[in-house]
Amino acid sequence: MAAATVTTHAAVTRVSKIFYVNNLMEIADLTKLESAFVSIGDVENMQFEVDSVSKRNFGIFEMKTEQQAADCIECFNGQKVANRLLSVSAQRPKFRTK
Repeated sequence: MAAATVTTHAAVTRVSKIFYVNNLMEIADLTKLESAFVSIGDVENMQFEVDSVSKRNFGIFEMKTEQQAADCIECFNGQKVANRLLSVSAQRPKFRTK
């Protein structure tokens, strides 16, 4: 019987500096969130997006370090900021297949 081969992807366990914040009402929420996230670290970039299919608003944030992004996710996911219950999640790793 042949031994099973397990393939792992290091990117799965790696936390990105980029994370998403769902459940935003408007772009003004983005600046309120930036003010909150600055308490964790340096916000390098932020964008306000509208999903073309669901029409839901979300923010994309990039922190200076991966640790700051992980801390923001842990601290703010499920919390209320600017009267909105937030869903904060890490950027999903992208795998290339050939």
